[in-house]
Amino acid sequence: MSRRQRPPPRRRLHRLGRSGSAPQQSRLGSDRSETSQSLQRHTSNRRRAAACSIVAVWPHHDLTRARELFATNEPRDVFYRAATYLVAKALDAEAPVSVSEALSVLLQTWNRPYYQYRPLTPDHYEQIDVVLTKHADWLASARARSIDSFSKADASALENVFADFEEVLGPVGAAKALHLLAPEFLPLWDRAIAVAYGLALGSTGSNGPRYVRLALIAKDQAEKVGGKPALGRNVLKAIDEYNYCRFTKGWM
Repeated sequence: MSRRQRPPPRRRLHRLGRSGSAPQQSRLGSDRSETSQSLQRHTSNRRRAAACSIVAVWPHHDLTRARELFATNEPRDVFYRAATYLVAKALDAEAPVSVSEALSVLLQTWNRPYYQYRPLTPDHYEQIDVVLTKHADWLASARARSIDSFSKADASALENVFADFEEVLGPVGAAKALHLLAPEFLPLWDRAIAVAYGLALGSTGSNGPRYVRLALIAKDQAEKVGGKPALGRNVLKAIDEYNYCRFTKGWM
């Protein structure tokens, strides 16, 4: 009879695999962490570079071209002019509408997506009125100022004011309302513009510091284009038209 050959001893690969793979997993985890940190640094650098390019001096013909494109292609500009007029009259108690109602002329047209599922009810007007009353003194002071006077000393107060308006109007509506209340001191934005400036909007209540940063950038931009004396019109509105044409609509 032939002898039955014994099978070779079974190698304990599963144990070796488990014990031997730990260092490899550790290395993989470390590599992933380093890659993630590298991507974050790269993204941060890109945002800073984008912000620097935006703050750069624009030739005046760019702002002039933006004005032409905006006037030709954006029929809602009439609502901005109407709201600006009505807010001024309402603040002087010379209008048949309240300040909150005057603001809504722009909010319902320039911030329509926000109101798609939030109808303008009497309660909503009352909420706006509460915020207006709370910050009446600060808003009156801001209305008399221009962007060239903005400084870091204004940051804390503006963050608080913006936070209260944002709770009622959202981050885009808050900026539009504040601009109408202080048109030469407080800038405008929308979500696309915020992203282009490296200021992508966060959750409600967290965007005050971003708006302060926008104001500081707008101050620098206004100085570099010569301000209102050079343009002959509201420099913040001119900057917003440029931003809208370039970043929101892609017309430039």
